Amino acid sequence: MGIFLSFFSALTLFVSGEPLDIFLSMLGSSTASFSYEYSVKRSGSPEVKGHGRSVMQGSAYRTEADGLEIYCDGTVVWTVDRAAREVVIEAYDSSADAVEANPLSLLRQFGELFSVASVSEDGGTDIRTYRLEAGSSSNIRELVAGIAVTGDRIAFARLELKDGTVIDCTIPSFSFSSAADSSLYTFDVSTLDSNYIITDLR
Repeated sequence: MGIFLSFFSALTLFVSGEPLDIFLSMLGSSTASFSYEYSVKRSGSPEVKGHGRSVMQGSAYRTEADGLEIYCDGTVVWTVDRAAREVVIEAYDSSADAVEANPLSLLRQFGELFSVASVSEDGGTDIRTYRLEAGSSSNIRELVAGIAVTGDRIAFARLELKDGTVIDCTIPSFSFSSAADSSLYTFDVSTLDSNYIITDLR
């Protein structure tokens, strides 16, 4: 499950110097690399857990999670399942509905979807926790995010949907670096052998 993915949008709601403001500015101009662990809880369903590692840059990303490799250059998404020997190619969907289960993607466009409901300290002065409320038209109730006070990393995110689904994510490692080569976010299907099934849904 590639739960941390996607795109950047204008971020103008916060006073300069706020940790969340600093983090989002860096997220928009740098490459972010991180590992993550997640759990999804839905009423009447067993809890789903997973983990992965991602690299994000602007609207491009690459993630490896739970046996899948997902590449996106900001226009096309390639989902590669090497165990099943399958590749699915789709056009990238940047709509809010398409990323509702994706906390980091939601942070990228929080200015369009959320307003800050509260801010608190967590773990002394290390982490600042933001509770972000979604607009009434969204399927999201709120997004809670823990950001380092220095603004250079995110420690956790918790997404609550209106149907009661809760997605908890922890981020054991997170770092920013200079822009990576764009080839990192594309996948060349010609490198695969003839036993792969390639489904192009564009």
